[in-house]
Amino acid sequence: MKISTRSRYGLRLLAELARRGGVQTQVAELAAAQDIPPAYAAKLVDPLRAAGLVRSARGLGGGISLSRRAADIRVLEAVEALEGDLSLVDCLTNGADRDCLVNCPTHRLWEDLENLIKGFLAEQSLQDLAVKESPVDYCI
Repeated sequence: MKISTRSRYGLRLLAELARRGGVQTQVAELAAAQDIPPAYAAKLVDPLRAAGLVRSARGLGGGISLSRRAADIRVLEAVEALEGDLSLVDCLTNGADRDCLVNCPTHRLWEDLENLIKGFLAEQSLQDLAVKESPVDYCI
């Protein structure tokens, strides 16, 4: 499993929005603050809105805002909105047949790992991301 640029940039946009108190902000402004190409950032709004994580308004003074408090939006929600299901192996998504459950020595391993990953992401909120300091204060 590899988390795509889509999720990395999407979480950065949401964290930036959370840093600003979740108030309505233009996507281009959020993108500039996070050094994300504005056109790419704009494409992330639709899946985030469809998942109910942000609201958007068009026109003068438009932009996006968080649909709920940053502390109430889980990182797992955002990643699933941007990536889809995070299942590690097909049999966990599509339902394992009885033969797989009985004969596969690795099924439980993948299931446990997937649960750990999803549990970790579900524990983190946008508020948690917003208050974490960047490890680099400056570059030379």
